[in-house]
Amino acid sequence: MAEIKQYMMAMMPRLWLFVVVVVLLLTEGLWQNRSELVLFRLVSQALYPQHTWIEHSEGSGQAFAISRLRRNSVSSAPAVVEFDDDPEHYFSASPPAAVDYAVVLDNLRRSNPAAVMISSNLAWRDADEFAISALTKSASQFPRVIFSAGLTRLPQSSEMPEAMLRASLPVTALRGDTSALPVVNRLAIAKTVMEGGAAWGGFSFVEGITPNANQIPLMARWGDRIVFSSVILLQLAERGLTMDEMDIEMGKAIRIAECMYSIDEFGQMKMSGRSARPLRGELAHELLDSSYQLSRNGAAKSVVLMDVSQQQGSEFFAIQQSMRMALDHLQQVPMLMNRLEFPRLPLWVVWLAYVVLILGIAACVRLSKRMIFCLLWIACWLVVAVIFHRWMPLTPLVVVMMASAIKLPNQRKKAIHEKSPT
Repeated sequence: MAEIKQYMMAMMPRLWLFVVVVVLLLTEGLWQNRSELVLFRLVSQALYPQHTWIEHSEGSGQAFAISRLRRNSVSSAPAVVEFDDDPEHYFSASPPAAVDYAVVLDNLRRSNPAAVMISSNLAWRDADEFAISALTKSASQFPRVIFSAGLTRLPQSSEMPEAMLRASLPVTALRGDTSALPVVNRLAIAKTVMEGGAAWGGFSFVEGITPNANQIPLMARWGDRIVFSSVILLQLAERGLTMDEMDIEMGKAIRIAECMYSIDEFGQMKMSGRSARPLRGELAHELLDSSYQLSRNGAAKSVVLMDVSQQQGSEFFAIQQSMRMALDHLQQVPMLMNRLEFPRLPLWVVWLAYVVLILGIAACVRLSKRMIFCLLWIACWLVVAVIFHRWMPLTPLVVVMMASAIKLPNQRKKAIHEKSPT
């Protein structure tokens, strides 16, 4: 019995440390996603200081990726077709009627753009049904047409148009806090035309947000959906991407393919300075000629129909100018490059590492041996991360190192007993 008791007393430090480590590792799972992201940021900044953009996927397949941001990269600018005040009366009405837009769109088909964006609200009080039908038919000929509408918020909400619903995302698809986004619940101008094949609907303005040259709203919240400005939808459409391929982190950026569009917590993009290649437009009435071809920006992937007339008032003109400046600004955006992926190790490897950690620390009663074991483990982790670009969860290692630094009570008693006189 004495030998058994002596053996149990000798094993108590190991059992106590074993229990501490296991409990910490199990409770660590409650906050691992957040802690791993913090630790990955610290490690990536130390090992790859130029890779400032971090992507993070949560869950059992948790993985990370880092990229460098290349500044002032100029992307292809859209071709702009302008509707002016029409002093020569080329069109049937001023502002242009539905039939005028239909003719322009029909003749624009020869340029074969990947996407067409209409920046003004297509709404008429006494619109001819046949003209609206012709407009819808002409819009259906393009791979993607983006209509624009103003949005507002009233006590009584209305149903979201199908085109706008098609170009929206659920709130849960965004990362971060969306509570600061402007809230809307209906169109500012009723009966705005948003039809034509697989058309998308974006907004041109949000009532209550004054258009200016410094910033423009790119997002708003309608119920449990997020709707977007037409200018950002155009960036998606001209690349042939879907809504699900847009990655958004609130207060940071909207990512479309390799391009990064910075936003604040209100979903607004700040515009500082002008692009090195300002947008220039061609007059829309030139497209009334069925043989006319767009001469400027012939290599552009998209076309923007923009009403620059001042007959509809200074507020409408300011909205159009704000959208034009946004399109101008989007020519120069940071782009991702040198992307490095760090997929997580298979689950069985991770749990095997946990077992080795627990048994190794429990077997080392002396503090110096435990620290040597942890240093060797850090070296193995660095080899896996730097050479093989695989992510092994770092939080358990930090937890174990914290537990390893504890000087066991039994060790102190043993040291006192050895120093005392016999």
